[in-house]
Amino acid sequence: MTTPVPIRYMGTKRQLAQHVKRLAASAARKGPLADLFCGMGSVAAEHADGRHVITNDALAFTAVLARARFTGVLRGLAPSEVIEKLKPAFRAQARYLTAAYRAELATEAKVIDGTSAALLQHMGEVRHAANDSSFARRAAIARGKIDDAGGYQMACLYYAGGYYSQRQAIEIDAIRYSIAHTRGLKKYSDWLLAAWLSACSKVINSPGHTAQFLKPNSLAIASRIKSFWRRSVWEEFKLCLVDIEQVGKPAWRHENLVLVSDALTLLRGKRLAQAGVIYADPPYTKDQYSRFYHVYEALYEYSYPTVFGKGRSVAPEARFSTGFCLISQVEESFIQMFERVAALGAPLVLSYPTAGLLSDAGTSVETLAAGRMKIVKHESFAFDHSTMGGSKGKKTKLATENIYVCEPI
Repeated sequence: MTTPVPIRYMGTKRQLAQHVKRLAASAARKGPLADLFCGMGSVAAEHADGRHVITNDALAFTAVLARARFTGVLRGLAPSEVIEKLKPAFRAQARYLTAAYRAELATEAKVIDGTSAALLQHMGEVRHAANDSSFARRAAIARGKIDDAGGYQMACLYYAGGYYSQRQAIEIDAIRYSIAHTRGLKKYSDWLLAAWLSACSKVINSPGHTAQFLKPNSLAIASRIKSFWRRSVWEEFKLCLVDIEQVGKPAWRHENLVLVSDALTLLRGKRLAQAGVIYADPPYTKDQYSRFYHVYEALYEYSYPTVFGKGRSVAPEARFSTGFCLISQVEESFIQMFERVAALGAPLVLSYPTAGLLSDAGTSVETLAAGRMKIVKHESFAFDHSTMGGSKGKKTKLATENIYVCEPI
C-alpha cells in the first residue's frame, strides 16, 4: 500500500516496506508487528487492515503523525469544516503577531524584492533566540504565558529569517494558536498537528533536513529561498489536512499503539511482550537523526528550548542520541538488540545496508547475531538512498540493503 509521506525523511523504507511485510508474515507468531524505528511509518502503512502495528520512535514529532494516521475513530468533520472553525482564532493571532512584528515584516518585504547580497546580509542580521539574549528572555516570558496570544510566537522568535520568512513564522504560530484555542476540535488534535507539521515541512528553507537552513550563496539558491518564503503556510495547511488521511479501517486502527522511546529501552520493558514480530531498521551512519529534524521536534514540543548556533538547534547533549550511530557503541547496541528480542521470544526482521556503520566498526550482522539469534532468511536489494543534503557529494548513493529474518535460538 502506497501512502503519501507527511514529511520527507532520511532513510525512509518505502521501497522496502512490501518486502518487510512479506518476510515478517513468514516469521511471525500471533500478535502485532512492532516497528522499533518507525520514522514516517512506511512499514506500518503497508500493514493496513492486516496485522496490527506498534510504532515506536525516539522523536516525539513522528508519534503525532503516526497517531493521526494509524489510530483514532473516523473523523466527523471534513477538512473544509475544520478550516472554517479555525479561521477566527487563526486570524486573530495573525493580526496580533503582524502588529508585534511590523518592523520585521517591512524589512523582509524589501529584502525579498532585493538582491541576493541584501538577502544574505539580512539573514545574518536577523535577531532570533540563538543569537540575541533579549529574544531568549522574550521566549522565556512567552513560555510562562503559553495560554495567551503572547505565548504563541515560537516560530517568530526561533526560525524567522532562516528556515521561514517572518510572514510564514507568523502563520505557523497562528495556526498552532488556533488549534489550541478553537472549541470542539480537541479530539482531532493529532490530525491537526500532523497537518500543521507537514505544512511546515512543505515550505521550509532547507535541503530536505533541518540541520541548517539554506543561504543565498548563489543566484539560484537566492531565487529558491525567495520563492519558498513567499509561500503561504495557511494554504499548505489546508492541503495537508486533506493529505493526512487515516490509514486502514477503524477496527485495525483501534488495536494499534504508538510509542515514543529509545528502542533498546523499550525492548528492556514489557510493552512488546505480546508482539508477534519485531521489525528493526536502526540508523546506519554516524549522523544522529535528531540533528536533522530538530525544527520539527521543537515546533511540536513548542516548549521554547535554549538554542545555539547557525542552525538554531538545542545543544547536542540535549538532543536524543543513539549508540547505533556511534562507532564505539554500535556493536554493543546490536548485541543488546539481539539479546533483548531473543529474551522476548519473538522473531526479528532486521534491515541494514551492507556499507553501514557496523562495517566501519569491523563487524557484521551475521557475526553479532551468532549465538544470540539464528538468521533463517537473508535477502538483499539494491536501492538509491537519498542523502537529502545530509552528506557531502551526491544527492543519492547506491546501497545494498539487506533484510534478515532472525529467530530466537
